[in-house]
Amino acid sequence: VEYVWTKEQAIDTLSDRKISYVRLFEPFNWVIATGEYTRDYQTEIKRTVLEKLQSIRFDNNGNNYIFVYDVHNMNGGEDFATMLINPNRPDLEGKKISDSVLDSHGKAYRQEILKTLRENQAGFVEYAYTAPQSKEIEQKISYFILYPQWHWIVASGVFLGDIEKVYCWTDRPVWP
Repeated sequence: VEYVWTKEQAIDTLSDRKISYVRLFEPFNWVIATGEYTRDYQTEIKRTVLEKLQSIRFDNNGNNYIFVYDVHNMNGGEDFATMLINPNRPDLEGKKISDSVLDSHGKAYRQEILKTLRENQAGFVEYAYTAPQSKEIEQKISYFILYPQWHWIVASGVFLGDIEKVYCWTDRPVWP
């Protein structure tokens, strides 16, 4: 059974969607039921997803990870999103972030991210960012995707120096 029910909280009272399972236990003519507010269930699912995403690494050095924004305004602004997870910057987790932040080359990369997502709901953006292991500013390319059901931007990137370490070599043959 799905319905709206009053949910009392510490500060106020809300009406919220609730789903219940109801069963008649005929021997005693009892109605046995259990229910859950859909918002509480969704909150629990989001928490579990974030825990899983936070633990994923794509390499052995920890430079490549997943980060997630909770978007408040797709048009940008000073508090356009809240950083939900960023293993490289745990100091930002749970804090509002601005789209006016510039990388070390003066690029407003978050504005570019938002523009790309408004047009395509997914795409790549290149920018300069501090690599977790070296603490050096390196070029990074990240793939961003908008998950509109939860107002999330989910992203992962790779530092171009890490690609070079794997796929390039220093003792290259000299071609005539």
